[in-house]
Amino acid sequence: MVPWSSCWRDRSSSRLKPWSIVVIQLCLLSCGEPVAIDKLYGEWMATYNWGTDTIDLRQDGTYAQVVTITKTGERTKNSGAWEFHADSEEVDLGGCLQPNDGFGNLREDYATPLDGGCTYPVERDSVVGSRLRLGADEGSPHRKIE
Repeated sequence: MVPWSSCWRDRSSSRLKPWSIVVIQLCLLSCGEPVAIDKLYGEWMATYNWGTDTIDLRQDGTYAQVVTITKTGERTKNSGAWEFHADSEEVDLGGCLQPNDGFGNLREDYATPLDGGCTYPVERDSVVGSRLRLGADEGSPHRKIE
């Protein structure tokens, strides 16, 4: 059995392999930087096979949401208050629409705001990336419209 340390260390010396240093540096650069609230202001869009869900996070603590159904052109609008929790790096939207059923399909009751609202983790697109997204990478997270 090959010892774990042989993956990271050069067998002929106690030094780390050159590629392992790069991996460690990339992890350190991306892991510790907290998300600043000013990076959240603006429009975010999730794209699905049925249409889009756009959320505009405003500096005054309000948001506007538009769900657009591609096939019919129907647009459902919603608005409310939003809050950023810096300690957990999550965005809470009060009374939001949740059009996606978790499998990429449109929910039948998508136009009805949720009583409890929605909570989105703020995450980075990749270990080395600085582009943020609202929601986990699975499915269709909201990405900022630049």
